[in-house]
Amino acid sequence: AEGFVFLRGRKKSVINYGGMNFFPEEVELVLNVHPAVKESRVSGEPHERWGAVAVADIIPRDPARPPAAQALARHCREHR
Repeated sequence: AEGFVFLRGRKKSVINYGGMNFFPEEVELVLNVHPAVKESRVSGEPHERWGAVAVADIIPRDPARPPAAQALARHCREHR
């Protein structure tokens, strides 16, 4: 609203979730084929128990009808 643009990038190219390593780009590829997702960005956020958890920023195809988090989680589980 004030005209500022904030850019957020990844500090690491690998997310270590409880000893399992994966690339954020792999999750983005899965999210980006969901019909309600125009584009996504995944990064790792520190987590006390798991080391890091994946966090996704989504740009919906229809901003008036963004996909539900549960639908995206189900989609990711189905396309691992």
